Amino acid sequence: MDGAWENLNSDCLVNVFRRLDLESKLLDIPFVCKQWNQALLNPLCWQELVFPVDVSQSRLADAPKNGESYNNPGLIKFVVRRSQGCATRLELPNDISEEDLVYIPDV
Repeated sequence: MDGAWENLNSDCLVNVFRRLDLESKLLDIPFVCKQWNQALLNPLCWQELVFPVDVSQSRLADAPKNGESYNNPGLIKFVVRRSQGCATRLELPNDISEEDLVYIPDV
């Protein structure tokens, strides 16, 4: 059974990844291997955009991105772009601002 995950085709990986929470898609899966990262780029993996209720209390708050912590506007923009218009569900964090809402029409 060793290596079975590495040998899954992209369609199977996308089917699994689309069911994962947002934190796993951002903080775990991209770093497993190139194949998993490539599969995660499929917009079908980003149909459900469910943000933590309080981003500051989630793993995302401590995750560095380009040397800085995630912030809501940047995080929302990044995730919405990943969906490439395929999002079917959107749940935003409690502390959303008007600035954050600018990216919502792209969903």
